[in-house]
Amino acid sequence: MEGQIVSITFFEYQGFSQKWTAFTNMGLLPRKIAKVSGLQFFKLMGSGKRGFSLQPNWGTYSLLGVWDSLEAAKTYFASPLFAMQKEQCASHKTHYMRAYQAKGEWDSQQPFSLNGSLQTQKPIAVITRATLKLRFLYHFWKHVPGVRRTVFKREGRIFSIGVGERPFIQQVTFSIWESAEQMEAFAYHSGTHAKAIAEVRNRGMFKEELYARFEIVDA
Repeated sequence: MEGQIVSITFFEYQGFSQKWTAFTNMGLLPRKIAKVSGLQFFKLMGSGKRGFSLQPNWGTYSLLGVWDSLEAAKTYFASPLFAMQKEQCASHKTHYMRAYQAKGEWDSQQPFSLNGSLQTQKPIAVITRATLKLRFLYHFWKHVPGVRRTVFKREGRIFSIGVGERPFIQQVTFSIWESAEQMEAFAYHSGTHAKAIAEVRNRGMFKEELYARFEIVDA
């Protein structure tokens, strides 16, 4: 299948020198990445400790890219710019995906084309993104420790991490699940997470939000 491909790359850094380089890249790299051919939308993001928390994880960063095609994505990952990024980190991993469901907006746009499909009983990936209203920061973050403990124990979770553009305010989660059914059981029927979502909705804590599900093409 041709068309848009979404990639997300996680970079792991070790030692002060690598971590300092990664931190400075947050300010320097976006201008270079923005000039890459075939790139429709991207975000370079930091992460939180223990998967998702207020404490930053200086050793893990991520790059989300939305590409015209798989060919455009792989051209970038074979480029000198990405070669430099690889040299600066201790390890990295990239997931390639196609969205099959998406609601909401990210920076006042919907970046994901729906050209994927749900593969029954196969792993799926999920991205959630929200901009928090300042007056609800405490009410949102008080739920995070309980949700984090619950998701780590959840059957069907393969991987999950919290990343973001701006600390505390603009939050993103990325997760991979063995199946859509297991993801939905956690999202909508686990007590801790369901309660947190209900409060978020009832109190209108988000200025902007997006939710998307993906077919995993390759990793």
